Amino acid sequence: MTAKQLSDLAEKKPAYVFDNVHMTTGKVLPDTGAKQVEIVNYPGKDLDLLAVYKNAAETIKKAMAS
Repeated sequence: MTAKQLSDLAEKKPAYVFDNVHMTTGKVLPDTGAKQVEIVNYPGKDLDLLAVYKNAAETIKKAMAS
C-alpha cells in the first residue's frame, strides 16, 4: 500500500485490520484503534486448505465477539 492509501484507510476508522501472519509487516494503523486480527492463510504440512478457512472464520468470529 502507498502512504496515501494508508492515510485514506485510517481516515475511515476501521474497527478491524486483518494481518496475514505469513507476511506480516507488524502493527498496521496503530493510531486508529483498529483491532489487528492475525489470520493464517497457508495450510500446514497436511495441506488442508479447508482447515485454513475454518480457522480463519473462527479467528474472525472470536475477534468480533470481544
